[in-house]
Amino acid sequence: MRQKFLSIFLFVISIKIAISAQETVRVCGDYTYMANEYEAPVTARKMALEHAKINALGQLFGTNVTGETSLNKIEENGVISATFRSFTGTRMRGEWIADAMEPIYHEPKYERGMRLYRVEVCGYAREIKSAGTDFSAKILRNGTDQKAESKEFKHEDDIFLLFSAPVDGYLAVYLIEDVYDDTKKAFCLLPYMSASGEAVKINRGKEYIFFSQKHAEKSEAATVNEYTMTADKQIEYNQIYIIFSTKPFAKANDKEAGSNLPRYLTYNEFRQWLIRNTNTEMEIKELTVRK
Repeated sequence: MRQKFLSIFLFVISIKIAISAQETVRVCGDYTYMANEYEAPVTARKMALEHAKINALGQLFGTNVTGETSLNKIEENGVISATFRSFTGTRMRGEWIADAMEPIYHEPKYERGMRLYRVEVCGYAREIKSAGTDFSAKILRNGTDQKAESKEFKHEDDIFLLFSAPVDGYLAVYLIEDVYDDTKKAFCLLPYMSASGEAVKINRGKEYIFFSQKHAEKSEAATVNEYTMTADKQIEYNQIYIIFSTKPFAKANDKEAGSNLPRYLTYNEFRQWLIRNTNTEMEIKELTVRK
């Protein structure tokens, strides 16, 4: 049986988070992002949000940030088009755990042909004290080998997760639907719907392909949920949380969604679960995705 839910395109931002409830502190920051006329408002807001989080972490813990921005103009048959590119690299000394509240987006202002998008954000963070586990998580589209890794998904594309870790551990996966929707939910993709509430056991050095009955152990194939991506909006951003720990942990307390959707909880409930979690070995790779 295939489950369908809102989703999307793999975006370029990846944040790795190590969680320790005893060491979390509240941080706040803001950022004004300059967008050109070719950028969609939802994209500009997303970029402003990511930079606001970086600023908040940097002000408290310190950070090294490098960046490059370019605007390439192309002329063809007398018509000038432009391509906007922005590259930012950061070496963070702090890690963002979860939002403390919904981001505050100000109305855009116009200045010298650019649109200015300002956002304020507050969240919970902790200081980085170790490198953590270097696990690998890749999103695959309509295929189950590394060649299928993709940053883009279309309506009714199949999604798979390619995962491996250098140490034994436990894994859970969540998808946060449209991040700009006040009623957004956190869908539990792993463990599967018919499984227990415990995170999935991972053996070190083994390559796993999740969301595929064909690649599951024969005794477990019947419990595997396969997922098909769907999208209702022209542009929407979602987040996939890959949660890994060397210590066992249980998933968040969720409920049935119906209509073949994965089990879910509200985003606020999911956020509170992350903040309260006392598993000091838990790490997250957060992938922002867009349609």
